[in-house]
Amino acid sequence: KDSVVNIEDMRYFTADLTELLSLEASILADPTNTHLWLKLASVKLSDQNKSNKECLDQALSVLARGLEANRNDPDLWHMYLTLYRRYPEVKEFPEFCQTALEYAPSYELWFLYLDSLKTYSEKDEVCSQTLNFLSGVAREGRHSSSSNVQRIRKSHRANTILEKHHVEPGEKPQATAEVRNKISEIQNGNNTVDGDEMMEANDVGEATVIKSKRDTKQGPLIAEALKNSEVGGDTEPERTDSKSSKIMWKKLSHQILEMVVYKISLNLHTGRVKTAIHFLQMVLGLKKGASSTLDVVHLVTKADLLVLWMVYIHVVAWHQLPQHLLNVTNENPGRIMAKENITLSWSTKASLHTGVDSLLKLHDKATKVWETSEDDETTVYYVKLVQSRVSLLMLHNRHTEAILKCRSVLSHKTIVDVWLTTADVYASCNDSQNVKQVLSEALSTHRYSSKLQYYQCLLMYQQGETEMALRQLQQFVISHFDISSKDLLHCNHRQLYSQLLKQQEAFSLHTAQLKDGVSENLHKDIHMWLCYSLLMELEGRSADTVEIMERS
Repeated sequence: KDSVVNIEDMRYFTADLTELLSLEASILADPTNTHLWLKLASVKLSDQNKSNKECLDQALSVLARGLEANRNDPDLWHMYLTLYRRYPEVKEFPEFCQTALEYAPSYELWFLYLDSLKTYSEKDEVCSQTLNFLSGVAREGRHSSSSNVQRIRKSHRANTILEKHHVEPGEKPQATAEVRNKISEIQNGNNTVDGDEMMEANDVGEATVIKSKRDTKQGPLIAEALKNSEVGGDTEPERTDSKSSKIMWKKLSHQILEMVVYKISLNLHTGRVKTAIHFLQMVLGLKKGASSTLDVVHLVTKADLLVLWMVYIHVVAWHQLPQHLLNVTNENPGRIMAKENITLSWSTKASLHTGVDSLLKLHDKATKVWETSEDDETTVYYVKLVQSRVSLLMLHNRHTEAILKCRSVLSHKTIVDVWLTTADVYASCNDSQNVKQVLSEALSTHRYSSKLQYYQCLLMYQQGETEMALRQLQQFVISHFDISSKDLLHCNHRQLYSQLLKQQEAFSLHTAQLKDGVSENLHKDIHMWLCYSLLMELEGRSADTVEIMERS
């Protein structure tokens, strides 16, 4: 779908009569347009002329009507269940989630179902079922052959249930009871599951997989992505030009990672540390598990696989998940909030549950993931892994090994952040001469790196070499432009920085010509702004420095 209206968006809709009539007319003309149903439900929910309960009843009624025509749409089911959950003491909510998953399985519905459960055993089982579902989606990508016949049979059963959802305000309690009874009939076997469906369940080994089988809309896209995108396997697949398939594959990979982390978090929160570690070892292929163990290594991108390795190292070392990975305001297992912020901060020896040599060996194994795929996204996490290893060595006063590790990385890859890490190691040893040498080597390789330039000039400034720092910042900005030697003396360095950063005042004057290959998006580079502000500070323009920092 091009766009989906979320519950948070409903404030943008008002119950204007003209709009309401137009919306309902459009739905009558095209009842399969789920976006219109979602929008109409949002309008009903935000009706200022009715009580909150009346608005909720009407919105649910609209969604029930929408599900009658689109019972296989997970977005309608998700909004329906999210709103239905607002009723106080909704005891049958997990059963309703099961119904939704039977007819429109999706990751968001599985997560909603998982969130509604209370006990460890229930949550742990549903985590496994969700991972099986995601694995099934990946398999459908490889062998897109779901049965349309099965879907039609399910649709027939869904009609009966959805009729009970189609209610007017005030009818909810009776309808709920009838729906609950209908769900109970299905679960108790009164609604016969046909032979083909049961055989399919037996082949897989889990009846719950019936709920995961569908002719998914994302199947063809994932098929292309699985064939062409970079995944965690040992072979290097061909790259695809299909942007949509790459996005779909990355989304699926993130969902698998998120559910694995949820299961780990669930075990850690309930004191099952050994279970969490054992599960991680199986999904990473470090130990052989049951034949049904999810093959995560071949289902996620290599970037996500590196994240999972960092999670494993952290759990082994501290028996807890890395900070900032999940919502810090919620102590319970939940969604991954910022995997790009994952770090392994080694601060004290006393808190470690594993020896340093064992942890270093795990770093070595994790590094092999990056060595087979040196793409930009994976490199971001590889740098974090290198920094983690160096920090661990420094904690145990193994400075020489830390320097050798940095140098070994730099011998075949010129990564800016590793140069800075190397400089930090020398700085911690009070070796200022080697700090300068490392930064000079780095700049000879990365001539246009504003990050390296800023830290080198900042170091000069802190050591009292103000004139040298100022001169280098001036030469740095000039290096981006095609300026003849006779014009160098007349250069306005502030104007050149303003031009690179696309400041309005720069274009009121004569602009210089950029050199070929210089990016036109340097205004998005925070370190270029920092170079400019440091230049202004070195020139004694403190007021201008504050203004520049505010603009950045």
